Amino acid sequence: MFCINCGKQINDGEHICKGCGKLSAGIRDELLALSEKTADYKCEKCGGDIRAEQHYCGLCGAQTKAGA
Repeated sequence: MFCINCGKQINDGEHICKGCGKLSAGIRDELLALSEKTADYKCEKCGGDIRAEQHYCGLCGAQTKAGA
């Protein structure tokens, strides 16, 4: 699989691109699906679902309301 952000190859079993540090598309989709079940609000940067106690978005790393 190749990183959708920088185009570098991501080996099987790896979830983070060694080229740019972003999450692989597959794990990002899994995290998004899981977070939709327990979300309290949306991340202002990427739209990912956030639980109230999270200080950073699990998808993009942006600081959340709880972390501000």
